[in-house]
Amino acid sequence: MDWKEKDKLHKERDERYRELVSGLAEYFPDWTISLEQEGYTHPTMETATGAKVYFRLDVKGDTGGMVRVSGFYPTYNGSSGSRPENRPSVGCNMDRGSEALAKAIKGSFLDHYLRLYVDSLEYCELWRETDRVKMATFQTLVDRFNGQPMTHTIRDGYDPTVIVREGQARAEITVTSRDVKIEADSLTVDQATRMLEALTASP
Repeated sequence: MDWKEKDKLHKERDERYRELVSGLAEYFPDWTISLEQEGYTHPTMETATGAKVYFRLDVKGDTGGMVRVSGFYPTYNGSSGSRPENRPSVGCNMDRGSEALAKAIKGSFLDHYLRLYVDSLEYCELWRETDRVKMATFQTLVDRFNGQPMTHTIRDGYDPTVIVREGQARAEITVTSRDVKIEADSLTVDQATRMLEALTASP
């Protein structure tokens, strides 16, 4: 078989694959199927609430292949809260048609995926709120040192830090998701007292 014949077979297989995925619309009326997206080559199927599954064709020979179905999970700071090895996936031979693929998806895969998707949404919201509180706490801390005789600078990062200096004295006050950490060096009793007063002053 020459390359032209192979190319023809591959195009026919790709077309059957597209028709296979498009045929899922009959079985998932509440989902939107997208065969092509900008910058994304795999077809997807998505709900109005953001749950999304994507399809990948593992080719076999020149005419066949296995359709693999996996899920999309929202992330916050690179984490979704679920371990990759616990995420479900399912496969179906493309020659079995859209109905067989739909049954495979509606089997153990879909319910499991949707539960993990909701868990990921809650995980992201929890950490988004945690970071909001952390940054509000940090801003309050910065405001309390404004106008103080001690100079202060800010070090940005996941856990932001206020660096307070007065003469040789230095203190680093870091706001984390759980608490406020203070590391001090060469503080006099008076300096320590004024720093604590600044930290505990009313907003």
